[in-house]
Amino acid sequence: MNFHLSAITLDKASVVQRSRAIEQEREVAILDLLDANSFRIEGSDAGPYELTPGVVEGRLVFDIKRAGEPHGKVHFSLTPMRTVIGDYWTVL
Repeated sequence: MNFHLSAITLDKASVVQRSRAIEQEREVAILDLLDANSFRIEGSDAGPYELTPGVVEGRLVFDIKRAGEPHGKVHFSLTPMRTVIGDYWTVL
């Protein structure tokens, strides 16, 4: 089957604009993820999928589409990652 991500688009409302160098690193990271991946939604009969990660009401949300049509959303709590996220921003 065709279970993979064909596109990753960052949610514009959730992304903080950084320097051109950081923007380029984001682009490279997305291309690396798309290069060879496996992504499957339980109960879904086929992909490929388009993913838009974002933050909504303090939660990480994966908005998933298939052929441009809504296919589902997955919500994750950011609470367990607060320390890691805080450390990340300290380094930047």
